[in-house]
Amino acid sequence: MTDRLIAVDDSFTLPAAVKVADANLPEESNAAKVAGKLDAAEAANLYAAKSVETGKLDATTAATLYAAKSVETTKLNAAEKGAPSGVAPLGADSAVPDTNLPARLGAAAINSNIQGQVQTQVPPLVASAIASDPAPATAAAAAVGDALTAQDILRGQDVRAARTVMDSTTYALPTTDKDGYVAGGVLTDGRWNFERTPKVKGQTDVTMRPLNVTGWAIPFADQDGYVAGGIRPDGTAEFVKLKLAATVALQMANEAAGYTRSSRVKVAAIGDSLTAGYYGGVGGVTADAYPAKLQAIVPAGVTVYNIGNSGYTVDEEAVRVGALPLPLTVTGGSIPATGPVTVTTTAVIGWRGTGTSRNIPGTLAGVAGILNRTDSDTSFTFTRNVDGTAVTVTGAPLFVPDYAGHGGDTAVILLGRNDVTYAVKGADTSVAEHVAKGIDRIVNWLTPSIKQVLIVSTTTTTSETSGTAGYATVADINARLAAAYPSRYLNLRSYLVNQAIIDLGITPTTADTTAMAGDTLPPSIMDGGTDNTHWSKATATLVAAQINNYLTTRGWV
Repeated sequence: MTDRLIAVDDSFTLPAAVKVADANLPEESNAAKVAGKLDAAEAANLYAAKSVETGKLDATTAATLYAAKSVETTKLNAAEKGAPSGVAPLGADSAVPDTNLPARLGAAAINSNIQGQVQTQVPPLVASAIASDPAPATAAAAAVGDALTAQDILRGQDVRAARTVMDSTTYALPTTDKDGYVAGGVLTDGRWNFERTPKVKGQTDVTMRPLNVTGWAIPFADQDGYVAGGIRPDGTAEFVKLKLAATVALQMANEAAGYTRSSRVKVAAIGDSLTAGYYGGVGGVTADAYPAKLQAIVPAGVTVYNIGNSGYTVDEEAVRVGALPLPLTVTGGSIPATGPVTVTTTAVIGWRGTGTSRNIPGTLAGVAGILNRTDSDTSFTFTRNVDGTAVTVTGAPLFVPDYAGHGGDTAVILLGRNDVTYAVKGADTSVAEHVAKGIDRIVNWLTPSIKQVLIVSTTTTTSETSGTAGYATVADINARLAAAYPSRYLNLRSYLVNQAIIDLGITPTTADTTAMAGDTLPPSIMDGGTDNTHWSKATATLVAAQINNYLTTRGWV
């Protein structure tokens, strides 16, 4: 207990006004008669020892009074004259006039000196007391220690008291808190030590918990302080607990199983004029088409590719993107140095009627050129782009279209409208069957094992109301698509019939309400209000929003 006694500055001169009014104390203990010449150690020794020796002041009261007088800088008020529980209040003579206290006796000065004084003043004081009379000195030391404990001095609960910290000499590199006290640091044996658990700045509920765990070079702790993983001594990482975002966890699981997934940063918009853009009777107006609107709202880093083609059927679009293989036999077995050459195929393609020209850029036998189909479903011409030397061709090499290369993208497929309009069914028994099979072919062409593909419903024209042949064909197509792709099917047609005009803020006309009653698209949402097939630019923005909502909700982009 001796290391907790308080000794003040050894240059202290006890003011004459400071006295202990107790007629029963020994003569020499009356501070007023000492004339203020005692130094701190003598005053402490004399007061503590003689107060107890006389038996007139109990040890706790003596220690309490001395401690209070040692640290007070102002005259005691009524409340301060009180004492901790179980100790009698101080008397009126306990007042310490301000003018008689030197500045060096202020609480701050005593607080700053207390660490050194405890070490330098108390041990000699106690040793001297023990040498003359061990019992009273030992009792006084214990009393002072107990009193300090009772008052929580040195425990941070008394604003006037100093804090006990580990001697900084035990640190090779000590760190301090904002008040200059040792808060921790590197110990002489190289270990880190913290006097208090460090807090993370800006986080009221997060603390740093140092770990010293065998088997880990750099351990990580969870919120409860338990090891959750880390770096092993051999450099390998191991996690006992690991939380991942659902999309990341799924990707890791897929990769572990050897699965591939469609790109989340590339979106291929596959379709006809509704995708390519068709306004004012002109096709290929891509800047106002839904893919351009979609590009503006998808997450940053995602690229949307518009590979739609105005007027194309489902098979023609499949040929254009490379989803429908097209083997070609070159007449004469050679691509000439210049000019066109006739090529033929055995593939059955659902082309538009004869007379509808299709020019598809690509390569044949390594030669870049244009494949043109006009009057036949099996015989075409191929014209190289640049004159050169003749190229011998054997067998029937596949034609590779320039639009190939999007097989790994997330795909949005909106097709079938031209097949319905032109009654294209290829080798199938119905238009609906042909369109459904054609879309299946494109889906199967996509290369990832986990395909992110959105199948968008085929739309009706403004005149294809319920009960018409066109309406029945579209309904059949969409029923097949919804059944084949229940979790990847977007019923865009229903949205355009029932909600788009409201979202556009358009007051329905009589023609609109008639069309909507017949379960088809109202004229006011179409291009110019008169095109019965192609929607307006404003409607294209709504279509993009519907598709974006689906893609982002599914986490595909």
